[in-house]
Amino acid sequence: MKNIISSKQLNGYRKRYVPLLLIYNKTGQIFIINPFTRTVSHKTGNIIQLTAKEFDILYFLISHKEQVFTKEQIYENVWGYD
Repeated sequence: MKNIISSKQLNGYRKRYVPLLLIYNKTGQIFIINPFTRTVSHKTGNIIQLTAKEFDILYFLISHKEQVFTKEQIYENVWGYD
């Protein structure tokens, strides 16, 4: 779900509007993906450490919800392999 939300709604974020992707997992927890800073955090502000490639894979899959990809399609879109 793409949302533009105020930092006043989330602890620890700047006082300006930032485009974010919000992920709701099965237990109802909220995770925030910021594509500009390439960070993933819990709504409490705890940052989840990801490598650059892990972030790319997560962002690609979240950006294409409810779509199924073969590993070749993921390689092509994330790594640029043909």
